[in-house]
Amino acid sequence: MATAEHTPTSKSDRIPHILAGVTLVAFAPLLLAFGQRLWSAPHYSFFPLFLAVMVYFAWSRIQDDGLTLQPEFTSRSATRWIFPLLFLLLAVWLRRPWFAGVAFVLSLRSLAYTLGGRHFFHHIRAVWWCLWLCIPLPFNLDLGLIQKMQHLASAM
Repeated sequence: MATAEHTPTSKSDRIPHILAGVTLVAFAPLLLAFGQRLWSAPHYSFFPLFLAVMVYFAWSRIQDDGLTLQPEFTSRSATRWIFPLLFLLLAVWLRRPWFAGVAFVLSLRSLAYTLGGRHFFHHIRAVWWCLWLCIPLPFNLDLGLIQKMQHLASAM
């Protein structure tokens, strides 16, 4: 009877997983408020379906390419968390869910690098870029753009 050899994980191997959990917990209240704002806007009410499709695309890319998570927590991967954390602090300080949405998308990039490395992120980079479509333009510029497009469509 063969026994599987168990190698204990070091504390540094657990850091990325702990960081992933803390990220989700830290963003939850502000992302809920951000989601409610998106849901109330008619032109963003599709966002839950869009997010589900993006998760499916990312999962299929990971499965098709046979990617595995190779956590790496280096000083360089730690610096990738500076901007997401700054935007999260702005979101809390200014009580603006928009900043939380930006911080969350930025943190997904940092999380992908931390959990899977550069190779992992490069395979899901297109999905990450598409997630920016769920972030409304600031200062209601999206509404102005919609009105201009409606005006052009009705003039045709």
